[in-house]
Amino acid sequence: MEFEDIHLNWRIVLPSSIQKSLLNTLIKIKGKCGMAAKSLGISWSSFNRYRRCEVFLTKKVFISLCEKLNLDPKEVYIKYSNQSVSFLYKKNIDKEKRLKEILAYMKKCLKKMYFPSGNELHKKFRIYTMGLTLKKIYSYLGVNFLLLPKKPSNSREEIKGLLINYLREEVSRNHFPSRKEIEQKFHLKIDGLFKGIEDLYRNAGLQYKQVENQAIKIEKARKLLKIALNILEKMKLKVLIVRGPNQQGIDIVIGKPCRYIGVELKAYNKFEKVKKKDILQLKKFKIREKLTKVFLFTTTNRISTEIPPWVEVFTFKRLKNYCSKEEIKILNEIREKSIHFETKDKEEKRQRILDYVKKNAAKGKYLGADNILNELGIYVYTYFKNMDEVYEKAGIKVSLRRSRYIRNPKLKEKVRKELLNEILQFIQSKTAKGHYPSGIEIGKAFGVKNIWNYWKVGDLYKMLNLPTYLERKRIK
Repeated sequence: MEFEDIHLNWRIVLPSSIQKSLLNTLIKIKGKCGMAAKSLGISWSSFNRYRRCEVFLTKKVFISLCEKLNLDPKEVYIKYSNQSVSFLYKKNIDKEKRLKEILAYMKKCLKKMYFPSGNELHKKFRIYTMGLTLKKIYSYLGVNFLLLPKKPSNSREEIKGLLINYLREEVSRNHFPSRKEIEQKFHLKIDGLFKGIEDLYRNAGLQYKQVENQAIKIEKARKLLKIALNILEKMKLKVLIVRGPNQQGIDIVIGKPCRYIGVELKAYNKFEKVKKKDILQLKKFKIREKLTKVFLFTTTNRISTEIPPWVEVFTFKRLKNYCSKEEIKILNEIREKSIHFETKDKEEKRQRILDYVKKNAAKGKYLGADNILNELGIYVYTYFKNMDEVYEKAGIKVSLRRSRYIRNPKLKEKVRKELLNEILQFIQSKTAKGHYPSGIEIGKAFGVKNIWNYWKVGDLYKMLNLPTYLERKRIK
């Protein structure tokens, strides 16, 4: 290409040694790097980038540089044009070498279960200057994005496709993964990709089928009970009481008179966690059956709550030490089976929560999830998204004070609008009788100390086209 045909903003490709040499010569003439940059009309940081040969000079800067060095830009361009072509070819080869280095490094990291970030790779290999991204690198390596703990940027559509394929494969084996199972297995949120679990199944061309859980639940409990009795025998502990899956109370009682130890069994899926509700249940058993200690045998390794000193947890990892190969195989089967709540059972527990909340709201008590867990032994978040949904479904009018704690922004806005209309009606009814209520009066009527934490009193009067306190004072 002729020098005249090159646009001012296009870059002039020079071998790195030539570009660096020209810029260093300018620094010697001007005395300082900053002065050299100023003479070219560019910033100090841009000058250093050119000097380090991170980018090529634009034609505009190239002409300015040549003029400062008393060189003819056209002659310099023609002189180094052949070298530039070979230099570009060399750069391309270097790029391929660097890509091989990057892929080799990533393979080593993945073997160690280490997942470098894009910024980390850029610092080490300057991947962004090569037009590479973390997503591209994983694609070159053939890595399944679903299996990564942190998903690459802009991989939403690929993840959706992989999830759909995974679902079809599982359903072909007569296994219908639940929302919880998918989210915990692949470290993602379904709501960020689909409208819900039903929408995911719909996109996969499948129908979400909830497996009836009672038979599976009893089967899992019986298998774990049999293994637990063998373990206790190996531990040389005397079994006093054994209860079946449908009997009330702790599953096994061991020990001597006046020093009883309870053993509770939790045949959990590998993605389930030992929660606060499990510990509260053990606390009730301890008091009711006068136990000195409780062993919790569970098939999960996950614990999401604080364990009190009187509880000793035997996770799957620990239970394996007492089991034969055949028993470990059975434990793995228990861990793999995911239990769905039966629709009828779920509806009954939802109704229990709603009835309990309504009953307390009638007495002026507004309950939280912990209150319900302590009183009913039901974990609210298994049946509802949050407490806001509970109050909405129960048809309970939310007080102004409680409206501050609503997390859902749309619901909060809706509740606040309804409350604002009620406040405006209250003010209208009072002013019609010739009385202008103060902020404290309005607050008392709506169960708060004053209304100023929510709306300015002057603004409320302005909404009704009524004179504010200061305006009324001036009229007097």
